[in-house]
Amino acid sequence: MGIEFFVEGTPVAKERVKKFFNKNTGRMWGYTPKKTVDWENIIRKEALKYIHLKYPKDTPLVATIQILVSIPKSFSKKKTEQALDDKILPTVRPDLDNFLKSALDPLNGILFDDDSQIVELTASKFYSNTPGINIKIDKIVDKGIKDINNDS
Repeated sequence: MGIEFFVEGTPVAKERVKKFFNKNTGRMWGYTPKKTVDWENIIRKEALKYIHLKYPKDTPLVATIQILVSIPKSFSKKKTEQALDDKILPTVRPDLDNFLKSALDPLNGILFDDDSQIVELTASKFYSNTPGINIKIDKIVDKGIKDINNDS
């Protein structure tokens, strides 16, 4: 079951907070870049459709995130076909892990209390004619806790 949805648009990796120092006041301040804020707002708006399914606090969750990036215009027809068949994968920047923050942070307070509830994560990055992000959140069912010090 779980909550699953697709957000169409060019995925945006989480950018670092921009920091500024005001020489007059001696204070440091920062802000999240607009491109990141706008993308997170698009994800948040789509997630709000599922707020009635919000998982309770402390529920361990599994997240599956699939990033779909545009095929470069410089690709030949043959290379484009290979990309669509997943024979060529996007090993270019932005890094997959940077996409994950901008995918999960906007879901806080909507699909779950906090993204710290995510204890298992599967992520992938593929080329697509329809760029966007697939997000699936589900609770972990009947999953034993493995002791890494005594795994026999």
